[in-house]
Amino acid sequence: MRELGAQANLPWILMGDFNEVLFEGEKRGGNPCDSIICNSLEGFVDELGLQDIRANGYLFIWSNRRAGDELIEERLDRALVTSGWRDNFPGADANQDSTKSHVGRIFRFEVKWLHNENFEETLHGIWEEAMCMGAQDWDMCVRTCGEKFQDWDTMTYKQILSDSKDGVFRVRDAYSLAMEDKFVSSSNGNDPLWGKIWKLDIPPKACMFIWHACSDILPHNSNLALRHIREDKECMRCGQPESTLHFLRDCSWVKEIWEGHRSSWVKPEIPTFREWLCWIMESHNAFAILT
Repeated sequence: MRELGAQANLPWILMGDFNEVLFEGEKRGGNPCDSIICNSLEGFVDELGLQDIRANGYLFIWSNRRAGDELIEERLDRALVTSGWRDNFPGADANQDSTKSHVGRIFRFEVKWLHNENFEETLHGIWEEAMCMGAQDWDMCVRTCGEKFQDWDTMTYKQILSDSKDGVFRVRDAYSLAMEDKFVSSSNGNDPLWGKIWKLDIPPKACMFIWHACSDILPHNSNLALRHIREDKECMRCGQPESTLHFLRDCSWVKEIWEGHRSSWVKPEIPTFREWLCWIMESHNAFAILT
């Protein structure tokens, strides 16, 4: 949105559920607001020069629907406009006349869909069908598209739900599937390397970091570009494509650190972090290296 705001000169409006409050006074009950998140949203509004237009009705449109001291209410819905939009519609305001709690079948875009080889074809087919059913009515097309995608998601990933007695997938179901090697490859769940990692005498967060590095799910630039979070995948220090091994071993800036410590366990010919770690643990004292 920041990039779009910097490029757009036309009047525009951002309207909907922002899922966060902007000020402390927009929340009643529960724990205090997270000041970091509030400041982040406020900074976003200020950076784009947006104005929160006047809202009529009950502002605390979300609640947890509890009673007494357990009741929590928040203002999550708002309409933010640019000064150009406000100049064109000086008398506009927003009406909020109902209280909602996020229940029922809510459409959410799933990142896992992007990794499905049939996603793009399915997207085009669902949208064309929605356009035909909606007869060019945008709202109806979007609702229909969301419903169709949820049905497609259920059919595509129904194998995951097959072992659930009530059709609801829970964390324990994922664990059972992983242990039975039905959904997670045995190269992850039953690999003895994981046991060696978790037995290291280092803080748990360090074990988690090593585990993420072995799984190649750290947020380096190549992974961020793959998930369309950023456009370039180059290292900000040397300009080479950034990967797990690059920012931990192969970057010229990192090499200087290893050379400064006179490390004897840097082997650039090993292609993956997991293989590199296995070599380190087999040929060196892993406890001495990683503690």
